[in-house]
Amino acid sequence: ECKSKIRKWRKKEIWKGNFAYTCSLLEDQSLTAFFSYFTGNPAAETHIEAVTTSLKIYCKNEQGKGSNQERAYYMQSNFEQMYKKAQVKDQQPRVFIKMGSVHLSKGTSIFGVDDMGKFLEEKAAMEKTAYLNIRHLRRYRNGKDLIGKKGWTEVGLLMKLGKKDAWTLTDLRPMREALQKGEIQADKHITYELLNFDFLLIPPNDRKSKPNF
Repeated sequence: ECKSKIRKWRKKEIWKGNFAYTCSLLEDQSLTAFFSYFTGNPAAETHIEAVTTSLKIYCKNEQGKGSNQERAYYMQSNFEQMYKKAQVKDQQPRVFIKMGSVHLSKGTSIFGVDDMGKFLEEKAAMEKTAYLNIRHLRRYRNGKDLIGKKGWTEVGLLMKLGKKDAWTLTDLRPMREALQKGEIQADKHITYELLNFDFLLIPPNDRKSKPNF
């Protein structure tokens, strides 16, 4: 029942746009009942607490309270906890993080948030190591070229590097250096990308995501 509701409400959120998906989950008794099965299981309770915290943050956003910075702080806090655990075996562990590119910009994000990327850039400097990030874009989806389409116009110049039948990895750092030296010029959108990301990764023909549950 709980799984069915989650899938149904998620579809409703996608198609209607104004449906408070996460707030509805927080208030749903079937989800509460499901979580109650794990009472007394410390490992499960830790995960449930994390999921509940995330739902509350997203719910605030749905209510128009603006919780993007709170969400970023929560991710940073979780990173610090895991980093300290890793330091038990290696004082300066190498870390690989996979998350949306919007969270990984070296400076303040496009949404005005001091996100994970800025946090990691500053932490790397403090640890006297380095932070390298990869910007992910797609050019083709379900066989169609997205260049010029709504939501993609600002990064169309970079998307042109993508190929329909092959992965494309581009080192943006030489372009950043040329930009900073005044050897090339770019509009504010491309400038942001060059200053905040080290590499650009574009997959071959992609497809829309589907629920994995």
